[in-house]
Amino acid sequence: MDDGDGGGGCVGGGGDDDDDDDDDDDDDDDDDDDDDHDDDDDEDNDDENSENDNTQPHCIVFSIISLQVDMRLKTLSLSGTKLNVRMVTPFLSTEPSTSEYIESIKVSAGSVTKVSAPTLLETFNKWVTEQTTLPNHDHAMLFTSYDLIPSLDPNIVTTNNTRGLAYIGTVCRDQSVSLVEDLGAFQSENVATHELGHSLGALHDGDNNLCRSNDRFLMSTGSFPQTPTNALHPWLFSSCSSTYIAQYLSQLRQDSRECLLDASGTEVNTTITVTAQTICENFFGDGAFPCRNFTDFSEICTDLYCRLPNTSVCQRVVSASGTCCGNGKMCVAGNCTDAPDGDYECPLGDQPSITLNGEMTTCAALNASYCYVEDLSKACCATCQDLQSGLDGCLYGDKQLGCQLSQCGTTFATSGLSYNFICCGTCNNIGCVDKTSFNVAGEGGIEIVSAFVNELMNRGTNYDCSGLIDEAGKYICYEEPVHVEFCCQECERLRDKENEGIGGYYRNTNTNNYRSVNDNKHPRSHNHHGFCNHDQAVYDR
Repeated sequence: MDDGDGGGGCVGGGGDDDDDDDDDDDDDDDDDDDDDHDDDDDEDNDDENSENDNTQPHCIVFSIISLQVDMRLKTLSLSGTKLNVRMVTPFLSTEPSTSEYIESIKVSAGSVTKVSAPTLLETFNKWVTEQTTLPNHDHAMLFTSYDLIPSLDPNIVTTNNTRGLAYIGTVCRDQSVSLVEDLGAFQSENVATHELGHSLGALHDGDNNLCRSNDRFLMSTGSFPQTPTNALHPWLFSSCSSTYIAQYLSQLRQDSRECLLDASGTEVNTTITVTAQTICENFFGDGAFPCRNFTDFSEICTDLYCRLPNTSVCQRVVSASGTCCGNGKMCVAGNCTDAPDGDYECPLGDQPSITLNGEMTTCAALNASYCYVEDLSKACCATCQDLQSGLDGCLYGDKQLGCQLSQCGTTFATSGLSYNFICCGTCNNIGCVDKTSFNVAGEGGIEIVSAFVNELMNRGTNYDCSGLIDEAGKYICYEEPVHVEFCCQECERLRDKENEGIGGYYRNTNTNNYRSVNDNKHPRSHNHHGFCNHDQAVYDR
């Protein structure tokens, strides 16, 4: 692949009845991750400095691409013959001097560099033929980000928009080369497979055969509408392709051309995971993100739409194999399948920006109550996961803003809904933490409207919650500063839930039985929040 100048080349080795090539493809893409794409963009051509070190970034990228091509080749029906893709050594060219075959024929058109695909196919084939240091291989495939110009030559087959180019039926013969225009984000794996199919003797579906291009198999002539029937076809070869390739392999045997039987290179066995966010960013740039226009995460395996940066436009791309598509699931060949490991409850992550009350903001600024809104919980799934309360029926706490503890136990006049249901977080003291030390009055202390405070103040004691309640009695929890701010956990533990009434924590009653410091039975008159006097309270002495 090419980052501006040059192009990236790979050569593929053979194996037992095995066809090797290294390719990248761009039609219906199928996989890879963030780092792989970045390396892809650097993956510009043969480089004499690229040693046979398959741990180099560009080698890893091509390894993953060859894995995807291999997966597609496995869908051929070849009567007992199996083709395997093995990558030999990818060559990276970052200097024009090492890729004269493309640099000498490119044409600049504004910010776009164009290359005649037929001419490049010839010059690349000539370059491969003249090389004496290339490892043994069955097919050489060139990846470039230059814009390939289509050809009118009837002897050369091109994909729609000239995304790739190859000679027909040339594997194990002269001209076993092909081109792939790689736009990154692993959107070119199908193009690579398509061109390799041509090199193995396959014609386009619908080209004097009974198969139809609009069925969208790998050897289709272009893009056609997706239907429930053909949604997975971009990962499959048609029966016509299987017939063509089987006939070509048979002819190779008759001609004693057995290059495919001589295994070389490394068989790739790699499982990778990638996020839809990574694919969108790598393909469309910073600011792009997956559109949330689906009803089921599994849909992204065939229909991943990316929001273009700074627009409201969503454009379709193809998910890579390994894209997270649900809890413990990932995309493989268009299907959402069980993943070997990992937690994918939020496969798309948070959307980078959201619109809330007509203004742009981020998920980090979201109040938990907004997570009850389906569209927002989907756009901010990671944030909403962190905001979960763990309480049954009250997943994100209060269901609206502005809840007040003093209203718990009432109903909303307009809707008739229970205040405790809507304000379940407030009425269940979600998130409260008892203070460990405080004065009853003074700076940082509890201000209690009761004559009993004077007695506690005179003691000059620092309290924790258990000490305060032990000293004053459980009814001290009726004081709102106590049960809301200072001792919410301890008061919640002591609450008489079976007899609760107004306030959610308390029956429709008021205690006038605070203990006296000097007399545990000494009653104190108290009227709190307008509750009526009653001889039984929520907090039993």
